[in-house]
Amino acid sequence: HIAMSVEKRLIMVPRWGGSPSSDFYPWLTAWFQSGSWITQEGESARVDFEVLDMPNPSLPTIEAWTSALASRLPPPSKDVYLAGHSVGCQTVMRTLASKSDANDENKYSGLFLVAGWFKVDKPWESIRPWQDIRFDLERIKSFVHDIRVVISDNDQFTSDYADTKKSFEDRLGARVTVISNAKHFNEPKEEVVATMLLDMMGLQRQD
Repeated sequence: HIAMSVEKRLIMVPRWGGSPSSDFYPWLTAWFQSGSWITQEGESARVDFEVLDMPNPSLPTIEAWTSALASRLPPPSKDVYLAGHSVGCQTVMRTLASKSDANDENKYSGLFLVAGWFKVDKPWESIRPWQDIRFDLERIKSFVHDIRVVISDNDQFTSDYADTKKSFEDRLGARVTVISNAKHFNEPKEEVVATMLLDMMGLQRQD
């Protein structure tokens, strides 16, 4: 009897100015690679985790970043999960909102948003389009089974975390977790992100 191995794909869009080598991304990449994982059904699993290298990260535009993600996006399936960090959350949401081929059969299993926002406290010129140009939130729901958001109670860009939480709950039906004192989740190691991703993917570490 050979146990089946499940492969889960997780694609993450980084923050403004971020790259695969910044923030917690290298740590999370190594953590997924080095662990052996098991599904709730007891099957062994591996996680293919990729942080995308985005065009001109110091000046992200909606058009450039959503095009870049759209060109890398695998078709919806139960073993594919999408994630974003800050402006990366906006990028994933906007890419899904403009995606044309929704069908009920195939959806992405989960969308995980780290330090997500709809508006920031002190918008600068190049972030304004991200904040001001609307997109179809209902459409996002038609592509994803499960939407989860993690934010902090002392994020320097979005101080009214209660409002951010309510926005994600009301607009996307998301499950929102508020973490104390995590700022904008820019540490080289963010264990809460790893733990919550595992939970969303229905995996645990196999010791």
